[in-house]
Amino acid sequence: MASANLKYYSNGSAYLKQDGQAWVAGDVLKQKDLAWSIAQIMDEGADAFYKGELAKRIVSAFTKVGGIISHEDLAAYQVKDRTPVQTTYRGKQVISMPPVSGGGVTLIQMLNMLENFPVADLGAGSAKNLHLLAEVMKRAAANRRSLLGDPDFVKVFVDGYISKDLAKKMAGDVDTKHAGDVTTITAEPVERYESRNTTHYSVMDQYGNAVSNTYTLGYSFGSGFVAEGTGILFDNQMRNFSYRSDSNHMNELAPGKRMLSTMTPTIVLGEDGKVLLVTGTPGGSRIINVVLQVVVNVLDHNMNIAEATHQPRIHQGWRSQTLGIERGMNPEVVAILKGMGHVVDLQQTMGSTQSIMWRDGVFHGSADPRRPNALALGLDKIPVSIH
Repeated sequence: MASANLKYYSNGSAYLKQDGQAWVAGDVLKQKDLAWSIAQIMDEGADAFYKGELAKRIVSAFTKVGGIISHEDLAAYQVKDRTPVQTTYRGKQVISMPPVSGGGVTLIQMLNMLENFPVADLGAGSAKNLHLLAEVMKRAAANRRSLLGDPDFVKVFVDGYISKDLAKKMAGDVDTKHAGDVTTITAEPVERYESRNTTHYSVMDQYGNAVSNTYTLGYSFGSGFVAEGTGILFDNQMRNFSYRSDSNHMNELAPGKRMLSTMTPTIVLGEDGKVLLVTGTPGGSRIINVVLQVVVNVLDHNMNIAEATHQPRIHQGWRSQTLGIERGMNPEVVAILKGMGHVVDLQQTMGSTQSIMWRDGVFHGSADPRRPNALALGLDKIPVSIH
């Protein structure tokens, strides 16, 4: 499937064998063009990609296939430095990615709703606990799909969106005994609560510095397009704009606009203000709900990071009544959820969290086993710089 995607463009052969087949374990893949591109960036910094010789190769490659990326497009790009969003949950401070990602505000909205329920008393993995998570997920998804977009283009009421008061109102609509019908759930107005005033890695050092970073190509191998002479594979993230709705959607396509994403890199601070948890995951539309479950497993159910990572997961969206459940969930729990009105669909694995916990002076790392070759690595000595 991946090789078929790459074959769509002849220059996708940069990631295929000469006969067009995919590389397999044990093969040696030499990416000379990509090495050249990386060297350009090492020598010239970001300008190499946006204005230098590398930029010329990118524009030339797109021009050859009828693409529309120009020198002006690359040179005009600017990185946006935005303020992270945060909330308190069970006495801990949760910090996550702000819009244009819809991940952080949606995660926080779900945590704020859950704070109105005795989650720990329900028991990890119980039908009542999973039902509550699913109901919270579908309500937050309705807001995410309707009320978010690029804050450079539309008004995003971030403070209102993550308001505790709004979350309490939304929590009051949850039926704790029966699944809500997604067709009756609509986005909640957030303006009144506004104050006036998709690959992931986590890193932490002995000084308490922490990084939670998520980046994405979109689909497997992105667009399948490799700019000739660069080795660089381009994504297909324009699909993340909203095309189904009428015009004037908060996330509609527009020149210069950034599309909404579900990336949810997250850091949790303990009561002492020090980093307790660094986490995040790939997984497309499931990302936010996967991160939610890791945070809840740690903070509500007092799991260590390995237990929190291995616990079976669920996913509930807004447009579909289907509740996705990973295979391996207790069959009795699944039967109870069906009895509560959930339309259960047993699915393959969800996400691939990469997490670090700092507890009692010790690092605890967990690489999710749901995807191959994930790795948690502890170093005795951390170099001051890498050349």
